[in-house]
Amino acid sequence: MKEAGINISYYQSKGVDRLPLKEFDYLIGIGCQDNCSAVPAKKHIQWQITDPTGKNMDSFRKTREEIKSKIEGLIKNIFKKDEDEEF
Repeated sequence: MKEAGINISYYQSKGVDRLPLKEFDYLIGIGCQDNCSAVPAKKHIQWQITDPTGKNMDSFRKTREEIKSKIEGLIKNIFKKDEDEEF
């Protein structure tokens, strides 16, 4: 992430059991399968992304770019949905 200019040194991964007790708009799961369904969300999305753990740096880069692409697509879809709604 540092290569991409993103500082994640203050963040740490947390399990589903450490999430706040509230309903989320979107819950994106990456390999959490059944655990994610226990978290209340208006929309559950499961992304099948290969875990690069134990692989070379190129695998981590590929995973980073895949996640980035999926997030960008999700944001476009959310904004498109908002634009399509009539007020």
